Amino acid sequence: MTFKEIYEQVKEQPTPCQAFVAEVAEVTRKAENTVRTWLSGSSEPDELTKKVLAAHFGVPEDELFRKEE
Repeated sequence: MTFKEIYEQVKEQPTPCQAFVAEVAEVTRKAENTVRTWLSGSSEPDELTKKVLAAHFGVPEDELFRKEE
């Protein structure tokens, strides 16, 4: 395998941010676009989804979804 081929393989891997969005989408059974709207602040997950995410990440729900000032 050439140096360039190795680079091309690495380049095709998802970024950590893409992997995070995919993980959250899988855990919540929501679309990745939906997860991105939560991250951008244009919407937020429903209460059940918040509970699922809090349990998944091991962070209290009120901390995980604290309003930014």
